[in-house]
Amino acid sequence: MAITLRILNIVDDVTKECLGATPDTSISGRRMARELTTIVGRRRKPGMIVSDHGTEFTCNAMLGWCKEAAID
Repeated sequence: MAITLRILNIVDDVTKECLGATPDTSISGRRMARELTTIVGRRRKPGMIVSDHGTEFTCNAMLGWCKEAAID
């Protein structure tokens, strides 16, 4: 039986540093928001977030998090 594994990689486009890598079988928008909140707590808040694909990146949880955090 094969298990599908997803990995949320959060990378700084300027420095190319991997700020976080979250493996799981499913990653929801709420989970992404929690991971980003943790990273923002350790680092500065980014001016913008760019995503490559996926409905979890455009879900209400992520859009609400970006609006609350004042991030484009």
